[in-house]
Amino acid sequence: KVSMFSDEHTRRRARMEMQNYAHDSMPSLNELNKVIPASPRTRYLAGCIREGIQPLSNLIVRRNVTTTLDLSHYSMGDKMGRVLAECLGDLPCLESINLNDNNLTDDSLQFLIEAIISIPTVHELDLSRNKIDGQSSEALAGYVSRADCPLKKLVLQVADVDDGECDHFVKC
Repeated sequence: KVSMFSDEHTRRRARMEMQNYAHDSMPSLNELNKVIPASPRTRYLAGCIREGIQPLSNLIVRRNVTTTLDLSHYSMGDKMGRVLAECLGDLPCLESINLNDNNLTDDSLQFLIEAIISIPTVHELDLSRNKIDGQSSEALAGYVSRADCPLKKLVLQVADVDDGECDHFVKC
């Protein structure tokens, strides 16, 4: 019998069909994350890529086993703050979080505070030298007014908090 297609052509076509089948049946990254959750480090890096910002190595590498996350004086800004908020709640064994002097405003502080609320072991929080406005002060008020709030020390040294915003959480 004489065939129109060479054996090489048939093998190539079969290989392409198998690759297409494998590609079509592979789950997406989002589907994989539902089955195998991404680590906080992976989510942080993915968020930096998504936002087009340079990752800060000290935000993702913990050199020592410690219960303190000291991110003071990084001037990370709101974009980085929002990315950090996406993975902060899943960092293990945190008792103290220092976000002092990071140029954070309502654009990120609200989300950071909401992430911190999900960490039942945090006893100390330092938000000094950041701008606390309406949304973040309301989130902070909601946090400190909870009966199960584990916070024992809240530091707001030289934080830009107006009287109206301060009212939200001081009454708690």
